[in-house]
Amino acid sequence: MREVIGIVVGGVIVAGGLLFLGVIVRFSIVAPWHARVAARRLRQPDIGGVVAVCGFAPPPELVDLYRTAPFLERNEFQLVDARRTPPARWEIYGFYPLSRGDLREARTAHRVRDGIPIASDGDKGCYVVLPGGAVVLRSPSVPGRERAVAATAAELKSFDAVEPAVD
Repeated sequence: MREVIGIVVGGVIVAGGLLFLGVIVRFSIVAPWHARVAARRLRQPDIGGVVAVCGFAPPPELVDLYRTAPFLERNEFQLVDARRTPPARWEIYGFYPLSRGDLREARTAHRVRDGIPIASDGDKGCYVVLPGGAVVLRSPSVPGRERAVAATAAELKSFDAVEPAVD
């Protein structure tokens, strides 16, 4: 009986150690590599991958935003819609590449079921392009959990990119 308990305890310790080693490899080796590779894919939207994951083609304005927007590679900045009074400021932590794997991961992480996740706000929120082309922020931090950002990706592209305001 003691031998069986010893084998079970030993197996649990070995399994726990392997799991811990796997976590270390995932976050110290695989994650940085994935981020570098994702940065290379950012300007090359995979329309077929978007259709396969999201169920609809990205609007042409979104593809144009990914190919030409000067702020796409930036991290931790704000997009300012100066047409509103007062100007609306949208926190952007970073944009997601429009590729099959990146979209699957972003949709799972943010629980997006009906749109194309394009960026994170750095605080549990996600900017999503809906099938009609509108851009919304989905976040537990906004009233109603969703807020309209722009009517189209072309409108989003026209916003000014600025450094975050210091509180």
